[in-house]
Amino acid sequence: MTQSKLESLISWAKSKGAELDPSFEFQLISDAKGHGAVALEDLSTPDGQNVNVIFSTPLSIEISSNNIRDDPYFQEVATYRDKLTKTELVILALCIERRKEEDSEYWPYIDYLPKELHLGRLDVDLREFPVDMRKEYLMDCIAKKKSIQHVERSSKNISILEIAYDTVHSRSLIDEDNVTLQPVADLFNASQNPQVALKTQPSVETDRQRKYYNLGILTKEVKKGDELTINYDTSLKNVCLWFKHGFTYEKNENNTEMDIETNEFNEILKSINLPGIEFNEKVVCLFRDARVSNVMESHFKKLSKLNDLPARKVKKAFFKKLKGDREERRSMAHEEMKFLWTDQLELISRMSPLSREDKLRRLIKWAEHKGAQLNCPEIPFRLPIWKVPEFKFKIVSETKGIGAVALSDATSSTYGENHALLTTPVSIEISSNKIKNEAYFEDVAKYQDRLDDVELVILALCVETKKGEESEYWPYIDFLPKDLRLGRLNIPQKCLPMGIWPKYEELCNAKIASLSNVKSCSTEWSLNDEDIEWAYSITHSRYLKDGDNVSLRPIIDLLNASQNPQLEIFTQSSSATDDMSAYNVVLATENVKHGDELCISYGSHTSNLELWFYHGFTFVNNATNTSVDIGQEEFQEILESIGIIENIALPANVMRLIENDKISPEVEEIFTKINTTDTMTANIPKASQAKFDAFFSWLRDNGATISDDVEIRFVNRETGFGVFAKTDLKPNQIVLSIPHKLTISPQSALDVPEWSELLSTSDVVFNDRDRMLLYVCLEKRKGNDSFYAPYFDILPTKFYTAPMDIDLDDLPADARQAYKERCDGINELFKKVKTLIPNLKKDELLWANNVMNSRSFGDPSMGEELLPLIDMVNSSQEPQALTLSSNNPRHHVVRIAEKKEVLEGEELFVDYGFNLNNLELWMKHGFVFPENKHNSFVEIEPAELVEAAITLQLIDKKTLQLMAPVIEGALLTIIEERALCEDLNLSVAELLAADKRRQHLPEEIPPSSVNAAERQILKELRRLRVCKLHDSDPRVEFLWRDQIKLIDSVLQ
Repeated sequence: MTQSKLESLISWAKSKGAELDPSFEFQLISDAKGHGAVALEDLSTPDGQNVNVIFSTPLSIEISSNNIRDDPYFQEVATYRDKLTKTELVILALCIERRKEEDSEYWPYIDYLPKELHLGRLDVDLREFPVDMRKEYLMDCIAKKKSIQHVERSSKNISILEIAYDTVHSRSLIDEDNVTLQPVADLFNASQNPQVALKTQPSVETDRQRKYYNLGILTKEVKKGDELTINYDTSLKNVCLWFKHGFTYEKNENNTEMDIETNEFNEILKSINLPGIEFNEKVVCLFRDARVSNVMESHFKKLSKLNDLPARKVKKAFFKKLKGDREERRSMAHEEMKFLWTDQLELISRMSPLSREDKLRRLIKWAEHKGAQLNCPEIPFRLPIWKVPEFKFKIVSETKGIGAVALSDATSSTYGENHALLTTPVSIEISSNKIKNEAYFEDVAKYQDRLDDVELVILALCVETKKGEESEYWPYIDFLPKDLRLGRLNIPQKCLPMGIWPKYEELCNAKIASLSNVKSCSTEWSLNDEDIEWAYSITHSRYLKDGDNVSLRPIIDLLNASQNPQLEIFTQSSSATDDMSAYNVVLATENVKHGDELCISYGSHTSNLELWFYHGFTFVNNATNTSVDIGQEEFQEILESIGIIENIALPANVMRLIENDKISPEVEEIFTKINTTDTMTANIPKASQAKFDAFFSWLRDNGATISDDVEIRFVNRETGFGVFAKTDLKPNQIVLSIPHKLTISPQSALDVPEWSELLSTSDVVFNDRDRMLLYVCLEKRKGNDSFYAPYFDILPTKFYTAPMDIDLDDLPADARQAYKERCDGINELFKKVKTLIPNLKKDELLWANNVMNSRSFGDPSMGEELLPLIDMVNSSQEPQALTLSSNNPRHHVVRIAEKKEVLEGEELFVDYGFNLNNLELWMKHGFVFPENKHNSFVEIEPAELVEAAITLQLIDKKTLQLMAPVIEGALLTIIEERALCEDLNLSVAELLAADKRRQHLPEEIPPSSVNAAERQILKELRRLRVCKLHDSDPRVEFLWRDQIKLIDSVLQ
């Protein structure tokens, strides 16, 4: 449709008496929707009796069954009134007007109408439809064919008839018994939430054809740029909308029913290891009114009893499998038919396990049924408390979860008496007092002499959870999070600040003891370790203490914590004498703004360590964090990291660094001794100047040269020093040069008679690298007597290469072997070196090994060298300089690359080479690149693939015995060269085929099903890596982050 035809239509309508408000205009919305009405300004509905009419059109411009009956213009069509229905009369009239072309009074309208419509086709294979939609499709097809046959008797142009039929059915409106095509009105697209209502209203004129107008009345506020819509038919399902109008609604409120073939129902039961059910019918109703039908509910209950499973679990497993089947059908469906399966999936999702929001609504309803009151309830006793505005529990953020948010402002002037934010009866708590005094908890109460109050609550929560839906507290327990990220027990001491470790160790020991106590009392309920640890985490993260009473308080524990809370909690007895009739009252103590999260305090003296360990969060500026301790070794390392490499005498192994938010006196005294004032702006700190002066003198005395155009500067702790341009550097300019005699190579040890003789008499064979490393150790031991002493003195004592104490379980599968080989190699080398130097300490060897790893140049297979001075040039994946060797005379240089320039102030970089990924960089050099182009593959253990498939219920656990070819063998490559590896696709196909083989079903799997399963598995593997990212040793987080990035790039 062209814009010119639209403009002609509007002009024609206005010439016939139509009026359009200038507050909107018709624009092209999309290729699929065509034209539609768009607001040019904010529109509102007026108050009182007035209405906002945005358009009016006279009935005289319609092609309608009433006009055909009354208007002489349509007398030819009117002769068929006794033979055709009203809709068919309009179809015939439209056909005749089309034939007239420009002679028709309606030509601007007819010329505008689309010549091709994409409505429901008559030739769709019934197998494309879900079973419950086939009948409706057949009925629509029959009605269309029958209607065309009726009109055909009066018109022989079948092609026009079909397009006329589709046009009338897609655009006609029914006003009581009048079927009508309404120019202008039918330019508005349809919506389930329309803002425009159509109404017919008389005018003041007396002419018959002009006395009624169609009005478009605004019923809702509209923002500028919004599309204005009407409703074509409020009762049609999507399958009918598609057939008659050529569109569907994303979530059609009329899609409330779903049938299922009994054979399919039993096949799903079989796939989830449940017995089938005998049916008399081939098709049964699964959903009615968007709920599981009564017939199906009875079947699920029967299956629950037969298999000793909660009905909830039976339904969960059934609907999960049904959802997977429908997703598969959708993936295989023709593009225009996918909506049929999407509708069923949307309906199934309503029946799937409750969402977090649904569980919240159920929890609130349960609590209110038990006597809780939300939003300023009247409380059953006299207490001078305040009133706060209405609030709503909602998801505050992904990390915080649910919280209470104020829906309006409130200040002290609006607070009144006898009102509260919310009240909850003590009777809905799980508390130590209730456990000790109520018969309901008598099985737990018998352990009160062996468990403390918190442990009693933990055990009670375990027992109630074990009861499932039979527990009185099930709506509360089912709402509780299943996965909590609280403090872990296995964090190495090196990963924690020096002053934190004793408290952390205390918390860990207390948790271990508490878990052990509860477990010793859990035998009669067969509780496993996971059950108890979950209950421990829930209890410690949510309980409140009132005197000696430890309690889990449903609803109240939805309130998050803050250091500046606006709410307080009081427990108050009512007029009754029963303690269990007391109420918890939450009231406001501060002003509240609309949108504020309403918070309580979990305790006034809780450190971030305890908050993290018990609650899983911390405060950004925790008022209790006032002191920091530091170890002597770390303090010395930090001094070195800022370029101060002189040894400073420290007063103790552990010092108080910060006390009461100030630097401690003892550290202030040390800083005074160092006297770094005005030195940190220099290229090299004064405290380190003497060693660097000695180093540069050694270089010059032995023939090294440093261009006046560069200088050495301290960069940062991790990087150390770097080389910077003092002026612009040109291509091919040499900036650093050292003679060969300053280098250390494998030959160096052989050139010294004493070392050569030592090596030749050894029974142990040393390769080139081992020989060079041994030489570095021995030279370092000489101290100032070594030729290389000035060089060794400026080398760091702390390196960031891979340490030796990483837990293999914290590493990705494809990193474990390389890391293990590295550690084993160092340990083996230490044993070899000890044969020559029995008193060598391992720290000496590790230092030499780190120097070799992080600072050597050259390929280990071709020979490595240490190049003093040149090793101060740092590495980049986009270097501007090269390291080169020359034999005449033999020396090593750093030269600016041929097509590169370095501007004044820029740091020089070389490429350490060998296309290293981040794992290799970390192990060799101690740094990684955030976006390393050489991170290109991901490998996993085959067992991880199988576990992911089982978790996603793509296969059954029983299929494992058929999977030896898949789960045995080396690592499985799933991503290679930043693309999906074919091995993954083949392995997924084998898994699915094995599952079919177990069920004695045809093993042929459609490629689309394999691809869909492959994508699901990738997403599950990504989820597992996000968990590892949070739970693993912080020093190896980058490895998991690299894998997540690669998986994301493939998924996208």
